[in-house]
Amino acid sequence: MTLFLLLAIPLFCAFYVLHNDDTKQYTAAFTGFFLSAVVFLIRFFIFFSKSEHIEVFWINLVRSYVVHTFLPCVLCPLVFFLCAKMNRSEKANAYVPLMLGFFTLYVPYNAFGEVSVFSSVELFALPLAYITLTLIIRNLLLIGSVVSIILVALFSLFPALIETIGYYSPMLACTICAVYSVISILLQFSMRRIKIA
Repeated sequence: MTLFLLLAIPLFCAFYVLHNDDTKQYTAAFTGFFLSAVVFLIRFFIFFSKSEHIEVFWINLVRSYVVHTFLPCVLCPLVFFLCAKMNRSEKANAYVPLMLGFFTLYVPYNAFGEVSVFSSVELFALPLAYITLTLIIRNLLLIGSVVSIILVALFSLFPALIETIGYYSPMLACTICAVYSVISILLQFSMRRIKIA
């Protein structure tokens, strides 16, 4: 049952990179994986970080958002894009493999560090939520307006919300994840229509 947690993100990343067949995306995926391995080693060997669930919903939500979503989604691309010479479109296209490469180790590490018994949220919803998050952010980055930045901030809350609600109601968390994924698919199709037009 843990296979989906361990393999969903790297397999989707491999499919995405092979489908686009761009050397910059290979580099982005490898860089994301390398940065994730560095963070994993620092957290595991230096800080011995193990997150404890607190019974206050908002504290869990803020902690999950800041540590599991906001910092990785800002710091990982910041490191990569400061070193890589790319235009805005190339950066947006490299964002998905970069973050999927990062989340390949990061999401399972967080799941194994937080719960002893896995539910459907950790096994299925969280990997799907982080795959969805990267696709949504990429599509909104391509738009490149002020509204898209507000939407990125809004949609980036969903993985933390799914994780936090999962402590209380796994079924509700999985339902939210399903809706979140459908929104991503609709956004993907609308972006393709814009490109075709």
